[in-house]
Amino acid sequence: MHPCNRIPTGATASKSAPASYRRTALYAFLAGLLMALAACATQPGQEPAPPEAQIRALLDAQQLAWNRGDIEDMMQGYWHDDALRFDTNSATIFGWQALYDRYRTRYPDRAAMGKLQFSDMQIHLIDADHASIDGSWELQRASDRPHGTFTLGLRRFKESWKIVQDHTELAP
Repeated sequence: MHPCNRIPTGATASKSAPASYRRTALYAFLAGLLMALAACATQPGQEPAPPEAQIRALLDAQQLAWNRGDIEDMMQGYWHDDALRFDTNSATIFGWQALYDRYRTRYPDRAAMGKLQFSDMQIHLIDADHASIDGSWELQRASDRPHGTFTLGLRRFKESWKIVQDHTELAP
């Protein structure tokens, strides 16, 4: 018999029995709660969000991270691979780390980052695992309002959609 299921006897029975029963009841309650939560999270027939909603959520999360000043969290939307491509008016950059380093250098603090706003986004599904987005961006900072357009190439990976190519232009 497992020690947790044993009913104590003798002088120590009155002290340890209630704790043993409480522990068993707590484990049973927690197991039931976990099973109920799992059932709610994976109900049969429940469809995942449409790809457009998943992609929009990715960009919303990036915008929120940027506006918090969290470049590292914003970079989670990008494919963490050396083949990631970023094109802009002045450079072509390959690789997640190189892009991260560029952002850290060009935007060293919250004042430089400003507040990011995406607009005019159009999501185009190419197939079940590929999409592109066209849109506009604007940074609102104390001293200026740089803005421009972007085109993103996205790919669905097992865990989520990721940006695999970013072409961002600064308006003249």
